[in-house]
Amino acid sequence: MKGRNVQMGILLVIFLSLNSAFASKIKMVVYTITNSNGKMTPVYVNPTVHSEKVTDIPANGKGIKSSSRKIKYGSRYWQKISWNSKIGWVFADRLKYDPR
Repeated sequence: MKGRNVQMGILLVIFLSLNSAFASKIKMVVYTITNSNGKMTPVYVNPTVHSEKVTDIPANGKGIKSSSRKIKYGSRYWQKISWNSKIGWVFADRLKYDPR
């Protein structure tokens, strides 16, 4: 049993070091809201409008951060974002790259 615990500990250390190495290569991109027609952009817990809403981003929302690629769920593309200490999913077509 003791040998198994040592093996699990070694595997955990290897996993955490690899995870740290990959995490350091993740690039955070900043966006603004676009295509909202002056409306708030809802942020959902999961990439579906049937999910719980986390918050709304105003039509002129800035400083929206994402390190993920957009995914297709249903008929829409979604992107996971963080904004004002909130994390969730928005329609990808509402995001515009902010070069600043």
